[in-house]
Amino acid sequence: MAVALRGSGADPRGTFLQTLFRALTPVWGMALALALPFGSCAAVGSAPVVVVEGDFLGQGGEAMRPRAESAARTMQAALDRAHIGYRLSRDSLVEKEGLPGARVCLLPYNRAVSPGELTKLLEFLRSGGKVICCLVAPPELLKALPVRAGDYLSGSEGTYAHVVASATWLPGLPSTVVSPTSQIRSASAAPSSQVVATWRSAKGQDTGKPAVVVGAGGAFITATLSDSGDRASQAALMRALCGYFVPQVWSECLPATPADLGPLGRYASLDELGARLVDRARDGEDVMRAAAQVGTATNTLALSRRSLALGDITSALRLSGQAREEAQRAYWMSYPSVNGELRGVWATYAAPPDWDTAIRTMREANLNAVFPYIATAGAAWYPSRYVPWVEDRDLLQEAVTAGSKYGVPVHARILGLYAMCAPESFRQSLQAAGRFAITAKGKTTRWLCPTNPQNRQLLVNLATEIVSRYAVSGLQLDYLRYPDEDCCLCPLCRKAFLATLSKPVADLTREVLRKGEVRERWLDWRREQITSLLVEVRSAVRAARPDLPFSAAVFLNWEDHRDGFGQDWKVWIDRGLVDFVCPMSYTPSLSRFEMYTRRQIGWVKGRVPLCQGIGVNADGMTFGGPQSLLDQITLCRSLGIEGWVVFNYDENFATKYLPFLKLGATSSPSNFSLPQSLAAR
Repeated sequence: MAVALRGSGADPRGTFLQTLFRALTPVWGMALALALPFGSCAAVGSAPVVVVEGDFLGQGGEAMRPRAESAARTMQAALDRAHIGYRLSRDSLVEKEGLPGARVCLLPYNRAVSPGELTKLLEFLRSGGKVICCLVAPPELLKALPVRAGDYLSGSEGTYAHVVASATWLPGLPSTVVSPTSQIRSASAAPSSQVVATWRSAKGQDTGKPAVVVGAGGAFITATLSDSGDRASQAALMRALCGYFVPQVWSECLPATPADLGPLGRYASLDELGARLVDRARDGEDVMRAAAQVGTATNTLALSRRSLALGDITSALRLSGQAREEAQRAYWMSYPSVNGELRGVWATYAAPPDWDTAIRTMREANLNAVFPYIATAGAAWYPSRYVPWVEDRDLLQEAVTAGSKYGVPVHARILGLYAMCAPESFRQSLQAAGRFAITAKGKTTRWLCPTNPQNRQLLVNLATEIVSRYAVSGLQLDYLRYPDEDCCLCPLCRKAFLATLSKPVADLTREVLRKGEVRERWLDWRREQITSLLVEVRSAVRAARPDLPFSAAVFLNWEDHRDGFGQDWKVWIDRGLVDFVCPMSYTPSLSRFEMYTRRQIGWVKGRVPLCQGIGVNADGMTFGGPQSLLDQITLCRSLGIEGWVVFNYDENFATKYLPFLKLGATSSPSNFSLPQSLAAR
């Protein structure tokens, strides 16, 4: 339980957070005390900033309504991001009521200001108010700012992309604002105004065109804020402009106490996070790293408020931003690191930028397994004797060498029956030999038929040569299935399946596609083709490397996919054919992920480790960032499964996910090993 420290009259001395800080170090208690005299953000009703939505569109301007609404939303988003309280109005209200109580008026895209509204705006300026307008404004209003505005200029994509600061005297003005637009307005400074930023192209070319002009009466931004722009830099721009004209904004938009610093992930504030850490410490958890970081953030926040009180806006902004970053670190640090779990990543044959760097990065984040695909049914990324070597480097050896160097086990992965990346000449030779699976419509796929003895031997040979020639830490089969439910109906499969029936079938294609006894027997037969192939591969691997972990990446829904793709992976587990299994349970939805995982736990029944697949970069799916990944990892832990594997290791994962994991959830090593009963069989 934490007392919200929202107003200067609140007494924070009873909060668990302050108790924790004082118990840890007197400096942190002092930091809280330093921060107390300052208030928090103003209530919206008394906010001195007003956003005027453009509901006057002018003759023939109805088509511009979406643009006006978008500009207003983008402006509001920037203010929200900057923690600036504001009120909403619109052209028609300003025309009637003016701007009572306001000190800054924002016009995000107001293309048809009426004479009556203009009168109110000019009265507002004469009374000491300030106006910040974007792209369009009546000449009389621009003159009062004062700004000289000229023609509208259009540019191709990327011509006007970055607003770059050209003045150093405006506190908090960001060096660059990413806000690409196809239209700006030419403008120049009047005698009592100054250009503070200019436009640059996406390639960094200086256009020489003013982007922001500041005068005694307000500011003119020569374009609307782009809805595809960078929200953080747009927020910083609006904070600098509003703060310059109304210094009160600085005090209101910068956090005053830990209760104002947030939200932080699942917590409303740093205060709430600190209170939760106290509870966890009472339950015996080691939360000292996160608690220490909370204290650091609180101390920095106090220094920010002190700088603000002394009028040093630049330092206050810098320290406030630092406090936010430190608070975020405290949040990620609050996730516990669990020993004994498998922490893996799937990868391509060449992890960026190279295997040494990639695996060092994995090691620094305490990951303990990587599963690179290194061969398919049509290509290899090492010098194979059985399929074409499609690189001039032995990428498998590079991965194994780096894995050994940094202590990260490398589980070579074969994309089973899929002839992905096969050179055209090799593909043609496979097709000429009748080795590809055929659909019910007679279409030739790029998947090998699992009934064909040559194809079965190929997969056995690939697995054997990999585990015999390379010091891999495991072997994983992927794509060990049919491409779809309507194959294979090649001549070999037709003959082999018909031989299992007690009576002839006039139209096999029709019978296997419609409900009935023939289809059920065909589905059983398909499953057995895949399962028996797995038996052959496993036997060969066991003969070559008896103790080598042998796993499979499988589709998430065994009940449906055993029919749709012939992948009967529960039977594989029941028969002891794999040492652990990695279902590809790719979804951004936590509730759906939980449903998948609970069903899979029921199918596995603890016979082998279940290492859940998490689809951070899965095709066609938008994942929710580090928070979603941690939610799914936390769920895996709470349900007691043995580990997780992320798809897929790439630059995005390495830079936007791993840094957050290693702060808390993987901050210490995890020693994963197979149960003795599995290792011995």
